[in-house]
Parts: sequence; structure tokens; C-alpha cells
Amino acid sequence: MHFDIEPGAEHAGGNLTITIEEPEAGRLFLRFAYVTGFAPGAGSEDEAYGEYIKSAYRQSDIDCVRIIRTLAAGGNPQ
Repeated sequence: MHFDIEPGAEHAGGNLTITIEEPEAGRLFLRFAYVTGFAPGAGSEDEAYGEYIKSAYRQSDIDCVRIIRTLAAGGNPQ
């Protein structure tokens, strides 16, 4: 899956790609890859904000996997 986020007045834009990999039979792996519009650079304001956003993305990814696992087990993610 691929999502593009257009830049706006309050957001730098970027994209998210989610791939499903099978490193060995019967084992699935989700890879979440983000690209943001923040400029890299040690000590820059964008870098600090980027780390904050990265943390939020990580939590969102964990929640997404939890919901997928619940649905796969035939449960209700609520």
C-alpha cells in the first residue's frame, strides 16, 4: 500500500509505504516506510520535530498491527 500526503500550510507532506514480506514460510512481516518533508541535519528544528513525528508513526504502526491481528483472529478490534 502506498499513501501520499500532500504538503500544506501546517504539514510538510510525505508518503507512507506498507509492504508485506514473508521472510520464511508462514511468517509475515509488515514494513512501514515513511518519507517526510523535514530536512535532516543534526540539531536542526526539523530534526527534532521529525523525531517526534517518528515516535507518533511508530505508535500508529503498533496499533495498526494490533487491529490486523485482532481481525485475523476473528475478533472485534474495538
